[in-house]
Amino acid sequence: MQSIQTIELSGIPEKTYAECIRLNQPCIISGLYDVLPDLRLWNIQTAKDRIVDKDLKVYVMPKGHSLASQGFWIKMKASEYLSQLESGFSDLSKIFYLAMQRLDEDLPELKPYVLLDKLLPQNLIAASSFWLGQSKTVVYLHMDPYDNFFMQLMGQKTFHLYPPSDSKYLYPFSAFGHAPEASPVNPLAVDLDKFPLARHATPIEVTLKAGDALFLPIYWWHAVQGGLETTMSVNIWCKGRIFSSWAGALQLMPRGIKQGIGSIINKFRKRN
Repeated sequence: MQSIQTIELSGIPEKTYAECIRLNQPCIISGLYDVLPDLRLWNIQTAKDRIVDKDLKVYVMPKGHSLASQGFWIKMKASEYLSQLESGFSDLSKIFYLAMQRLDEDLPELKPYVLLDKLLPQNLIAASSFWLGQSKTVVYLHMDPYDNFFMQLMGQKTFHLYPPSDSKYLYPFSAFGHAPEASPVNPLAVDLDKFPLARHATPIEVTLKAGDALFLPIYWWHAVQGGLETTMSVNIWCKGRIFSSWAGALQLMPRGIKQGIGSIINKFRKRN
């Protein structure tokens, strides 16, 4: 199992970003609480104080599974979710995860408290998301079309990483299908009978504790497993170098083209 480099967060805007881009490899960014001490204030109580009580999308999946197709989304009041997160959910057979809440659209009231975004190139920030869940949450193996700065603010999360060049071993879904960014391989328990090529992949396992961040370059495969406690995270997606990996670009390009065409059609319809 390979390991990755750790670098210290700098308070100089864009300095840490430049170092990450120069490395062009996943790396742990330590020292968040030293440079941005107000990040220590992220906890369940401050979430209750900061989040407006509104309907949020909560991802629900059976315990012990890691494929997106085995879960579903429900709507739940923010106050109800936060209360049950503290007291315990009544349905013990499922995991309830306030996953990938877009700060621009779903929780804009949290944006002023992200802080790390002020140290990144403002013209490259594409979006940011909030994650809050029970212990042992799992996000299936996938890649993103952005560079990712992922901050761990409560609890621990373990990332299972594979470089873009391992795509040929990870059985990604069709580039022309509805989920080209996803893989059916489960890094937590690889089924080599079903996915024999996965034995040639080069996994990297990284555990983040509260106060750490992970830089994950565009197109890197990753699955994420929550630790034994409640976890809270915020990630910031930045526009990456689209052709830094041909394997990644070719995998996601058909969807990007379809989205671009759809956007043009919608603009044309609005004008007419």
